[in-house]
Amino acid sequence: MAGKKVKLVVSKRKKGGSKKVSHDPQVANQVIEGNTSSSVIDEMNFVNQQSSLLQRIAEAMSQLERIRKENRENELNLLMMGCMHNLNMLANLKTAKDWTDFAEVIDRKLKEIDTKVAELN
Repeated sequence: MAGKKVKLVVSKRKKGGSKKVSHDPQVANQVIEGNTSSSVIDEMNFVNQQSSLLQRIAEAMSQLERIRKENRENELNLLMMGCMHNLNMLANLKTAKDWTDFAEVIDRKLKEIDTKVAELN
């Protein structure tokens, strides 16, 4: 078919039939390129959605970790206040990490108190 042009010819039947099409190589290439570019666009949209979801998951994980730390500190603050009334509450500290975290909370509270006393003087 070198040098020979093939034209797209569409003819309609009068009584509800299918269209008759003869294929032009240029038209076929355009259709293939169109399908390819739409699939590339679809893939790009998928990648954008995927990266957006991964970013949201990372933010949620970060928020979860921050809230866990806040809850842990609040739990230890409550324990410290409870210990002022009842020393038996120290039995709630089971591991060495619990004791270390509890000591850090007490040290932080003592520093806060020292700072407030210094401000008042």
